[in-house]
Amino acid sequence: MLALKPRVPSRQPARFEKIVIVTRNTQLEELLARFNSTAQARFYLEHAGEAFEPIERRHKNYHRALNTV
Repeated sequence: MLALKPRVPSRQPARFEKIVIVTRNTQLEELLARFNSTAQARFYLEHAGEAFEPIERRHKNYHRALNTV
């Protein structure tokens, strides 16, 4: 009697014709819409006791990831 091994499906990458990426404005983009410039947004945040650099870093990381996709 012959024992058959179960067939293991191959792991091929999925192929898509289209993808949908849902995006939203970053906090920096919302600040720019409100204050019209990076300098004004920075001024507002720093005078409110908040740091501008983390917001700028998150903005850059978000767009870097979006461009990678």
